[in-house]
Amino acid sequence: MNARGKRRVFARSFAIAALFLMCCASALRADPIVFSDPLELLPTGTISYGGGSDPLVGYPVHLVGGLGTGQLNFETGDFVGMSGGDLIFGGTGPDDFIQIFGTVPDAHVLGPPTPLLLSGTVLGAIVDPQVGTIKLGLELGAGNDTLNPELLAFFGLPATSRFVFTTVLFTPVLDVQDDGSFDGKVISTTVTDYPVPEPSSLALGFTIVVPIMFWLRRTGWKRTT
Repeated sequence: MNARGKRRVFARSFAIAALFLMCCASALRADPIVFSDPLELLPTGTISYGGGSDPLVGYPVHLVGGLGTGQLNFETGDFVGMSGGDLIFGGTGPDDFIQIFGTVPDAHVLGPPTPLLLSGTVLGAIVDPQVGTIKLGLELGAGNDTLNPELLAFFGLPATSRFVFTTVLFTPVLDVQDDGSFDGKVISTTVTDYPVPEPSSLALGFTIVVPIMFWLRRTGWKRTT
């Protein structure tokens, strides 16, 4: 299969998994919870990749939205490969994680110390160094997480609720080096949390994407070193 075909397979699988998980969320009859900062006028957050099998790392990406203020940190699993100029990162590394620390005054989630609002693991991420002809780079990610108990109570959700999340981060065009590495500032961030009915549904949704990623790698998907 050529690179375009493999990219379509991955994109289709990722979309199917996302749709499945959103359907699970709708079964719980709860709206998604959104952490966002539509535009960083003075960006302070960074996403970076060191080349080789290194993960994608984000730190500290500031969030100033309707919920309150926060800071996003994440690390994916190892770099998996490239397809059509996009860099693909898995979610199987021992240290992959996502966290949001922050305060939500309306929910009485306050510091000090700054409370942990969201904590989870990363399923995978795709980075497009330049989206078409516009002067922006794009990161898309997904995974599973849990939320601060007081935040759950504020939204009227059970303490045992579990979630899947998607991340959308925009950067200026990323200057990818010969070894594939890059370092860029984040100018816009959205993390959307979708409630799911039970962990078994969550695990089933994840199995749609992860085997596809490894299949593409075994069948000759381009990997940089």
